[in-house]
Amino acid sequence: AVSAIMTHNSVTINWPHSQASVSGYEVQQLKGDTWVAVVDSESAVGEQLRRMKRDRRHISGCEEAERVRKRPILAFTRENLVGQTEYKFRVGAKNSGGQAFSDVIVVQTEDEKWARQLTEEEEQRLRELCKSCGCEEYFDRFARSLYDAETLSRLPQDELREVMEKLQILPKHREKLRAALSFPPRAPGRPLRSSVSYDNIVLSWDPPEPSGYPVIEYVVQFSIKEGESEVRDWKEVRCGITSCKVENLLASTDYFFRVAACNEPQGQGTWSQEALYRTSDVDCEDEQLLEFMREALNTKEYADRVAAQLYHEQWTLAALQALACEKLDDILRRMRVKEGAVHAILQKLKKE
Repeated sequence: AVSAIMTHNSVTINWPHSQASVSGYEVQQLKGDTWVAVVDSESAVGEQLRRMKRDRRHISGCEEAERVRKRPILAFTRENLVGQTEYKFRVGAKNSGGQAFSDVIVVQTEDEKWARQLTEEEEQRLRELCKSCGCEEYFDRFARSLYDAETLSRLPQDELREVMEKLQILPKHREKLRAALSFPPRAPGRPLRSSVSYDNIVLSWDPPEPSGYPVIEYVVQFSIKEGESEVRDWKEVRCGITSCKVENLLASTDYFFRVAACNEPQGQGTWSQEALYRTSDVDCEDEQLLEFMREALNTKEYADRVAAQLYHEQWTLAALQALACEKLDDILRRMRVKEGAVHAILQKLKKE
């Protein structure tokens, strides 16, 4: 698999090295009807082969040795070419049995307006990207092709894949680079109410626009509306699809909801717009339980909600008084009763 990187005045040809049998390589260019060896190509590639052998002998440490062993990519740059011109090349591999050639590589150099170099800042960011992924050997390939870190990060995934294949980036390094160039997910659609009852609300939403890696789960947060206060006491649940049943809510209560998507490299993304929904009304017909909650809690409206929830789940005051504090604490927290209200209820039960 031979590839080429073009500029306005040069072509860099890359190909994998067949370590087992090949003793040398030669790059040839078609001039008229004749294939002519490019001057210095054999010696330049030969120096790369010698350096590879030297690295394998002197590198210590399993991980680094494996990295060097799996880097059999050779390259040769033919310079001083004319812009916007077609050229044909081929690579010849030599061994004791003779010489064999690759398929012909047809390239078109870029025009003069294309010619530029990365700025020092672009080079620095690209170098940092490659270093963070353990891919320093690919810096020159990206730089020669004028792919700085920002340009790479803005490419759609299919185009980024094509660039990495063209530059012959090894699969394990492609994944590291893709992860480093990825973004957190965009915001999902505003959550919509699908159904509602006195103690749960089912929500659904549109997934976010694609931003590279797929969404692996959603975080759904909810908070009781406290008058006109903008402070939110968020609780959350997680789900793997674009709908969720939020359970153990208080009856007759307004809740804010919002959703965020998560992907594997970057984690949680941007929050959706908030939505406000109310659970269904339910009355407490147990006057004793209702009176107890109103005495324990400061706000009558909130006390009625807690009492209605307990009543609907068939709790009586006597049954609650018979429970151990730890058990009652668990029940109230499962119902998502506020921290202060839980404490007030437990304190009042201890006094009686």
